[in-house]
Amino acid sequence: MSFESNAGLEVWSTGSLDATGTADAPITFTGEQKTAGFWRGLSYRESDRVENRLVYVVVEHAGTERFNHRVEPANVTAYIGSRLLVENATIRNGAGYGLYTSASNVTTTAVTYQNNALGGVGTA
Repeated sequence: MSFESNAGLEVWSTGSLDATGTADAPITFTGEQKTAGFWRGLSYRESDRVENRLVYVVVEHAGTERFNHRVEPANVTAYIGSRLLVENATIRNGAGYGLYTSASNVTTTAVTYQNNALGGVGTA
């Protein structure tokens, strides 16, 4: 998926996002321009659903600004009680954190963070 400038995808309380690729065909979330912070990123807010998964994905060039005053800019955010599994993922080239969590149930396994301006993982 390719996003326009400052666009993003936010999953709210009754929704979920299961992006499960494979080792040979990962799902990529990126900006139309390959510039750090070009788009806002992926955000999970109040979504305590087991279906929230980012497995074999690449999330890159996001973190242009916050989704909410409670979170910092990041390629991926999960906050206010969200549940998220991130596994076999690459989160890179962001203008904020790779992953930012606040009051959430986030599990990460085999995640690579590369070139994110504020670091790999941020928490509140």
